[in-house]
Amino acid sequence: MEAHLAEYADAWSAPSPHCPVALVRLASLLDEAGFGKKTCGRCKQDGFIVTHREDGPICRRCYVKDPLVMEECASCGRMRNPGRRLDDGTALCANCNPRPERECAR
Repeated sequence: MEAHLAEYADAWSAPSPHCPVALVRLASLLDEAGFGKKTCGRCKQDGFIVTHREDGPICRRCYVKDPLVMEECASCGRMRNPGRRLDDGTALCANCNPRPERECAR
């Protein structure tokens, strides 16, 4: 298995039908132990889990709509997900968060 992983760096993301049986067994054990894609407790779709609530794991799509996460923007007053916090702890939404000024590379 070590030689296979050394030769095929993408063995986990693009598995080969010719991989060692030990790799298949390890993948199965990891899946049974709870690693890998998870189903969101709200939308019931597989996704990237960012937190857990009482209704189970929560994916990123559901997290950004979670009323527990939304706050009133200190600039526009709308209820949005915080894009940035000011020094006093108040939140700015992504629309009101000023873009950083960068020097032109040209």
